[in-house]
Amino acid sequence: MIKKCPHCQEDTFGWRELIVLDYFTPDQCKVCGKLVRNDGVRQFLIFPAILAALFVGIVVFSLIPSSLQPVGVIFIILLVGLSNILLAKPAKIELPTADLRPFTPDPNNDKMIVVTGWNEEELQKIVDDFGAQDSNSPSRIEVQRDCDDYFRLTFPEDLSPFDFAALVN
Repeated sequence: MIKKCPHCQEDTFGWRELIVLDYFTPDQCKVCGKLVRNDGVRQFLIFPAILAALFVGIVVFSLIPSSLQPVGVIFIILLVGLSNILLAKPAKIELPTADLRPFTPDPNNDKMIVVTGWNEEELQKIVDDFGAQDSNSPSRIEVQRDCDDYFRLTFPEDLSPFDFAALVN
């Protein structure tokens, strides 16, 4: 059993992908590469379907002769797997788009990071490595010793909120 990708309408989800397809972990289409997950209602119905499959399997297992009971166990396992495959329906994942305004540097900003635990050479190397990561917008970061173990990082040309958070991390 193969099901179609909701984005490109190609048959890309085989039985192996359908067994593990769920609502909470997205899977990627092999053709278009877009993210897909199991439909929420169908994900909700999988648990009752498994219980129904187990009930039918146990009824059939109790009716077959004892010489065929190993086949009955395989039948129960197949029923449970088949319920996952039949109920799985790939659905689109619409990723939210952020409507962000472009960053405008403020030369009168008051951003500052107080750092402790490194010596001046180590801290300068960290700041230089951070500045080398993004060649598009090299921001100047000044390192000033405040006390014996404290340093202040200030940003005279300002720093975008994303870069500021990345530097803190």
